[in-house]
Amino acid sequence: MTATNGTVLEARDVHKAYGRHRVLNGAGLEARPGQLVAVVGENGSGKSTLLRILAGTLAADRGEVRITGTLGYCPQDPVVNDNLTVGQHLRYFAAAHRLASLRRADELMELLRFGQFKDRAAGALSGGTRQKLNLTLALLHDPDVLLLDEPYQGFDWETYLRFWDVAGDLRARGKAIVIITHLVIEQNRFDILADTLAADRGEVQVTGTLGYCPQDPVVNDSLTVGQHLRYFAAARRLASLERADELLGLLRFGQFRDQVAGALSAGTRQKLNLTLALLHDPDVLLLDEPYQGFDWETYLRFWDVVGDLRGRGRAIVIITHLVIEQGRFDVLTDLADGRLTIRATAAEGPDVRH
Repeated sequence: MTATNGTVLEARDVHKAYGRHRVLNGAGLEARPGQLVAVVGENGSGKSTLLRILAGTLAADRGEVRITGTLGYCPQDPVVNDNLTVGQHLRYFAAAHRLASLRRADELMELLRFGQFKDRAAGALSGGTRQKLNLTLALLHDPDVLLLDEPYQGFDWETYLRFWDVAGDLRARGKAIVIITHLVIEQNRFDILADTLAADRGEVQVTGTLGYCPQDPVVNDSLTVGQHLRYFAAARRLASLERADELLGLLRFGQFRDQVAGALSAGTRQKLNLTLALLHDPDVLLLDEPYQGFDWETYLRFWDVVGDLRGRGRAIVIITHLVIEQGRFDVLTDLADGRLTIRATAAEGPDVRH
């Protein structure tokens, strides 16, 4: 069925159960041309089930899915024939899609750096290279809508970054891309986050770019602070590291630039965690107890940074358990029993400042 209202993918009221185990209970999803949509959620929450239903490889118990244009689907487990070579897979899929040439295949093999395996049987490939083939087959016919189930698993760091370059190119060309991810560190890359464990009813809308600082730093212990900053800047296509240098100075951890993350103190790891969330100067910031492990001076500097962001029109949501901080906020909300309620506004709350 064809999607409507400018969307190229619409799913409405999708339900799926396996026996008595209900996996999806009224799930919904929309994607528009040029949007990058993340589907997140805990293991077993129905992420892959939802994508299989969207792709048409699994029937829903009830609900409706509408797609406009061509579809590409990259399942979590590569569906390849171990006896066929990489090149044979590409030729057969190109024939199935009635492609005039293998130009797109050659381009993707170059981008993902696995052209040297063209004559090797899929059964002899490493897990990461099998996944490169799996992704290439999904992208081969340049589809309008892409459903990618953890498409980078098994990739080395360089290929992982190249994947995001490919995703950025597809997005710029108006493709709608839905990606299942379990990596918190990636969630800043998306236009929309869809949680399969969200409430039965309700809607979350974010306008502008998003920055997310999780409670537990998600960094690579083997990479230096500087490498993290360069890789994140490249992923965000930033022209320079000017903002990174500014934050290193504000949070006073520039001296650790060449130190690997695994050797940092907890407080310094948290400074790196926060810096990565702020690096691309997002419009909306979600910060989960972002100052844990900070000494008093850095804690005060954090609030200076927040004040600057606020003064420049950024929207900032902070999880806090410290009552003393509540005078700093414009709005106080309380989450209890699954309900989020407004407790006070700036005019009603205490005025507690450093």
